Amino acid sequence: MNRDVKALLAFIDERQNRPHEWGRKANDCVSFVLGAAKAQAGHDRATAIRWTDEKSGLRAIKKAGGLEKAFDRWFVRIPPAQAMRGDIAGVPDGRFGIHPMIVEGEMLVGPSDKGNRRLKRREMTMAWSVTLKRPRK
Repeated sequence: MNRDVKALLAFIDERQNRPHEWGRKANDCVSFVLGAAKAQAGHDRATAIRWTDEKSGLRAIKKAGGLEKAFDRWFVRIPPAQAMRGDIAGVPDGRFGIHPMIVEGEMLVGPSDKGNRRLKRREMTMAWSVTLKRPRK
């Protein structure tokens, strides 16, 4: 499956100054990475999950068994060293176990209270491909 890098970059740019906001159609970390995956790969692997605010978001995370397990169901886990531009990065987070971000190259990008924030790639401890297909069981 090919990646639409122009669509990915446009998505990141469109969110550049948009502050963090909870909601499936808003700009929290999960909606950001799912939106970036859809922009570049044309699919939404988490169509069944919905949330509109922090309370329903926390409930959805708990129901999914945590963010790591949810991303393992939706995407194919890969070694962080193999993560390419547009893949999903997992950064350690005390509240949720991981904080999902998008690999931008040497940096990771995701939402913050003041728009997109970036971390160095070395912060990533796990990763998922947005283009590899999950094997059928």
